[in-house]
This record gives sequence, C-alpha cells and structure tokens, in this order.
Amino acid sequence: MENPLPSGRGAFKRDVGGLRIVGLDTYEKHGNGGDAGGLGAEQLSWFRSRLKEHKDQPTVVFGHHPLTVRGSVFPVTPGQRLNRAQARSILEAYAAAPGVFLHHAGHTHRNKRTVLQQAPHVVLQEVSAVKEYPGGFTLLRIHSGGFAVNFYKATHPAARAWGERSRWVAGGLWPHHALGRSVADRNGVTVRDLSGIRRVSR
Repeated sequence: MENPLPSGRGAFKRDVGGLRIVGLDTYEKHGNGGDAGGLGAEQLSWFRSRLKEHKDQPTVVFGHHPLTVRGSVFPVTPGQRLNRAQARSILEAYAAAPGVFLHHAGHTHRNKRTVLQQAPHVVLQEVSAVKEYPGGFTLLRIHSGGFAVNFYKATHPAARAWGERSRWVAGGLWPHHALGRSVADRNGVTVRDLSGIRRVSR
C-alpha cells in the first residue's frame, strides 16, 4: 500500500502496472448510517492532493457511497449518497484530473451508469449487491483501448432460487431498481486511451 493517510485509516492508494487505484471510506464520521455519507477532512484533503500529483495517470476510485443518485424508482434521501458539498468537491477534483476514468460505488444496491457534465471523462458506476436480487457481481476489464464493465448473475441453483425469492423486496419493485433501468447500466464499453497501463504478471 502506498501513501496511506498519516492516521493509517480512511483511504489508500496503490499503483498497479501504471494504474492508480484509490479506495475511500465514504462514511468516516459519526452518525447512524441513515444520513449522507462523508469523508473526514484529512481524508478529503489527502484524496485531492493525490489526484493533483499525477493528473493524467489512469485512475480508478472505489468508495461505498455514490456521488449522485439519479433515476431511482424510490424517493432519494440524503442517506443514499455522499454529502452534496463533498460530492461537488470531488467532481471538481475529477474535472482537473483527466486520468480518472471510473468512480465505483455500491451503497444503493443497484446497477446504474451515470456521466455528469462536470467531469464527462469519468463513469460513475453503481453496482448491485450479491446478497439479493439480481444476485451477481460486476467485473471491470481494462484494455489499451478502453475498459468494459460487465454484470454477471450467480449461476448456482441455490443462488438463483434466493434471487427469485428476494426479487419481491419493496413490493415487487426491487428488480426495477436493482437490475438497472437499461442494459447499459450494467454492461458497457468505454473507448479510451489506456495504453499506459501494462499487464502485471502474477
């Protein structure tokens, strides 16, 4: 692990074959979990500084809360996303860091792809949970000419059975929320020059 916070918690950065991977704790605060996510002041400052260091380096950011929640079938509450002011601050940092290409979040338990005009080079990808319908996982594949995000359903009969049982959550509305409103919300290819990333042998 490289460049952790001085306190040793809250975030990390790792470089793998030219790819910068940043992880954020998006609930580094006091609260009951029902309010908006939030980064600690030290963590946010550290994160913005890391992006400024190598603005053009290909970068993926992982955080639990999404920066925005759009197109939800349910009423959107503050607890579903990151604090608005901090989300704006992060988008401003992304706008100044052309190397960032993906921000990954899972808090909403849905597949959703969003691109905002403030940082159009960054895909904001929400992913569904394994524990309930649609019962699967998302893979990120990076190539020299871009990247692909693909959702896969679990195939074991027990997992399939649980998926069918849990699809009736929220009065049967859960599939409309979790699977993704369109195929593009869970499967997509983005063309981008990522030739600076090299394969790392295991």
